[in-house]
Amino acid sequence: MLERAKEFLQVAELAMEKGLHNGCAANCYYEQMSRRNGRFSKRRLQQHISELTSIAKNLAPDIEITEVLIPGYEDLDAWIDIVVPDEMEEIVSETLSQRRYEIFTEEGYDIGLGITERSQYEAVQSKLSVTV
Repeated sequence: MLERAKEFLQVAELAMEKGLHNGCAANCYYEQMSRRNGRFSKRRLQQHISELTSIAKNLAPDIEITEVLIPGYEDLDAWIDIVVPDEMEEIVSETLSQRRYEIFTEEGYDIGLGITERSQYEAVQSKLSVTV
């Protein structure tokens, strides 16, 4: 069993070298490596959350942070829901996803992001208010 685990980590390392950062093998590899060092700080996690929300506000000052969960859904350390202007969704998503990935690979904090365009958010909210 230990040999299979070592083999899996080797495959994950190869995937990372080939740039397959979003693959299951890569995610499992980083999960294993981040949990191996045993360092987890809620204060450090909150600093990363603040950094990500600050980056978003610098890109689009009229964004709205609708929810921050610690811990996040399932195995996530945290979750951030952000509503952005329609024309800014792609740039905000790409920028935050890149930084989120760096945080994960450097320190092992797994922060999920939910980025929604304002028009979609308002459409959902109007449907919810009708049914309530």
